[in-house]
Amino acid sequence: AHRFAVVSGPSGSGKSSLLRAGLIPALRQAQGADRPAVIRVLTPGEQPACTHERALVAKDGRDGRDGRDGENGDLDTWVIVDQFEEVFTLCRDPGERAGFIDRLLAARRPESRLRVVIAVRADF
Repeated sequence: AHRFAVVSGPSGSGKSSLLRAGLIPALRQAQGADRPAVIRVLTPGEQPACTHERALVAKDGRDGRDGRDGENGDLDTWVIVDQFEEVFTLCRDPGERAGFIDRLLAARRPESRLRVVIAVRADF
């Protein structure tokens, strides 16, 4: 029901397993409008905004920031960000970090064709 969700828990509690063995297979089996156009799984790394710029745009070209319409406007692109804490531990550039987070949060806009789920350790 939400375009942006967070899975949080202690280190080793199974967040990645929940996403990779639970959510992703369920999405792949979904039918109709619930079926994703594409599923992208990523970890932030040192330069998340630059590295994942293309992954944060829906398959139809809409990222929720510019309102462009595309060919697959009825199917969402899912972006699964595992180990989100890397945005704080590996990314040292505050502008790079803010840009990445802003791109993820753009999924909350009703016109966005992105859905974002992040997994982050509870201590972050």
